[in-house]
Amino acid sequence: MKTLAKLKRYLSFNRIFFSQLTELKGRGVNSDGFSGVSVGAKRFWMYAESIGEFKSALYIMDTIRSLPNNNEKESKKFFFISFKTSSTLYFARKKINLSEYSKSMLYFFHPVAAFKFILKRYVSAVDPGYFISIQHHISKNLLNMLLDAGVKVFFIDIKSTALKKMGINLIGPLSRTKGLSVTILRTSGVNSLKLDVLPVSLKFNFRFGRAGNRGVTNVIDMLQCGGVSNNTFISFVSIHEKESIFILNLVKKIVSECSTKNLTGNLKFIFAPRNIKISSELFEEARKIDLNPTYYKNIRNFLKNDGIKSLIVDEYGVLDDIYLISDIVYVGKSLFKKEGGGHNVIEPASYGRAVVTGSYAINFKDIVSDMHKNNAITVVDENNFKDCLIELIKDKEFRRKMGENGSDFCLRKKDEIENYLKQYFAENIIT
Repeated sequence: MKTLAKLKRYLSFNRIFFSQLTELKGRGVNSDGFSGVSVGAKRFWMYAESIGEFKSALYIMDTIRSLPNNNEKESKKFFFISFKTSSTLYFARKKINLSEYSKSMLYFFHPVAAFKFILKRYVSAVDPGYFISIQHHISKNLLNMLLDAGVKVFFIDIKSTALKKMGINLIGPLSRTKGLSVTILRTSGVNSLKLDVLPVSLKFNFRFGRAGNRGVTNVIDMLQCGGVSNNTFISFVSIHEKESIFILNLVKKIVSECSTKNLTGNLKFIFAPRNIKISSELFEEARKIDLNPTYYKNIRNFLKNDGIKSLIVDEYGVLDDIYLISDIVYVGKSLFKKEGGGHNVIEPASYGRAVVTGSYAINFKDIVSDMHKNNAITVVDENNFKDCLIELIKDKEFRRKMGENGSDFCLRKKDEIENYLKQYFAENIIT
């Protein structure tokens, strides 16, 4: 997206945000202006980036709201969540029932530029007591403004390299088991200030998994969550451009080989690109190799009609639906070094699906390693991708066990992290 178009989008949506703030202040009867929020209520600014971090922000919000209170005043909390992608805005508007949050949460785009006068406007409007950044660093200007304003700053699931971008140098590695209080020394302003780093992975929360899926629930019930007797559903999610070309050719070979060897029943393929702008190209390529594709809006026909061999996802925020109907899920941005990094392997694993990812899932390196040790994932490269997929296709018990291992692994990690966060926030926020 061109810079000017992006600027217009940010300003347009954030005008709505400031209007909402004004409306809340006008409606409120207390001096701080927020409806139902008393003077001295705790205010939180959670800094997310894309859909995954936005989900994590909601998860943290629910965790903080669930903490026991010492008095009535502490029960009053207001949350702001900022993000930067259009897909997150789409997700927030289409997938989340915000009625339960309407009196305690607003969301907005990050300030479009790091100019001080722009940042000051947002810091002043939000007026947070707490700032929680999820998996990302922030600009030095914003960090300085928050610290100078006496805001308690938390960084969750962040790497040492990201801290260095903000001028924070750690001695030794981050602990993976406990929070770390970091002292910031600066040449101007207050000389010694502290922020907290929580090096736990929020990737294991799946706040919107397993419930509330809007598109296919009734059909899923009817088809027993994709377990149709003669169908095997194979999904390729969050795939990028080079990857998608390779995968389409791979699928063509798999269909031919499985048909020749009579290895399985009816194969159905789902393609969910990271950028839905390439959905139409995927549709045309799938049609050329006789996969008889349809788009996501026709998912019911895809599930019921054996003649429709592929589904092209052209909407954001619907992967929960895709995981529900899948038997095997390949998670993209992981097959090629130039497109490497990897996307979230935990969400499909949490649904008990057999998960496959490429050898360049660098962003999830530790998690993939742990899952591999627990026989909860298959890691592939260009050379063995086809054979590994065919093995999963023909061996139902193999993929069932892998899915079960993945689900158990995710639940254990989720419980560990949830208990940690509750204790940490109870000690550092409530008290």
